[in-house]
Amino acid sequence: MTKLGLMRLYGQDQLVLHAFFDDLPVAGAFVRDYAPNANRGVYRKYAYGNMKTWVCTSHSCGWLVSLTKKRASVASAGKVKKVMKLSHVPSGAYYISKLNLTPSQCCTSSPDVNARQLKELTGFTAAILEDHSPGLTRVVNSVDKVDDINMKSKHAVVYRAIQEVKASLTVSPEVEYSLLPGFMEAFAEANPGSRVCLELDSRNSLVRIQDAILPVWEVDERT
Repeated sequence: MTKLGLMRLYGQDQLVLHAFFDDLPVAGAFVRDYAPNANRGVYRKYAYGNMKTWVCTSHSCGWLVSLTKKRASVASAGKVKKVMKLSHVPSGAYYISKLNLTPSQCCTSSPDVNARQLKELTGFTAAILEDHSPGLTRVVNSVDKVDDINMKSKHAVVYRAIQEVKASLTVSPEVEYSLLPGFMEAFAEANPGSRVCLELDSRNSLVRIQDAILPVWEVDERT
C-alpha cells in the first residue's frame, strides 16, 4: 500500500542500486519516507566518513540501505577516461552503494512516522477534510483504517500534526487585510473609470474600504 507520495516529493519512488540524491538531507529523507511504504521503521545506524547506513528497527532483520558520497575524480594526464558505472552520479552527490530490501522472516518492524509524514497520509488528510478541527481519536482511527499505521501510542505526534494544520488554515486579520490595498489598486488599473476608496491608519494599515465601485464622472476628471 502506497502511503507517502514519493514521486511527487522526490521525483522517484524506488530504492535502486546506484540511484543518487543531490545531498545527504534529501537522501536521508527519501529513505525515511520510503520506509512506511515498505511497512517498516528505520533508523540511521552507521555514519562512517562518506558512508551512511539506515537499517530496520527490528534488530533481527537484514533490511538496510547504504549511501556513499561520490568523491571528485582526478583525471590523469594523457590517459583516456574510462566510462565508469557511477559516471552518471555528480561529484558530491550521495548514491545508493549497498541495498537489501528483503526483510527477514522474523522481522517485527512497523512504520514509525513523524508529524511531517503523518500530514502526507491519506487517512490524516481525510480526517482533516471532514472536520477542520478533528479530534485526536478521529485522526488515529482514520490513519489506522486507511493507511494501516497504528498511532495509538503516539498521541504527541498526532496532536502536533493537527496543530500544524490548524495553524496553516488560520490567517491573521492583519495579514489578510494587508493584501487588500494592492488588490484594489490592481483592480482600478484594470478597470478604467472606477474609483477605489481606502482609509488607512497612522501605520498605513487598512481601516476601511468602500464597498461599492463608483464611476468617475466627467466633471471629476476635469477637476
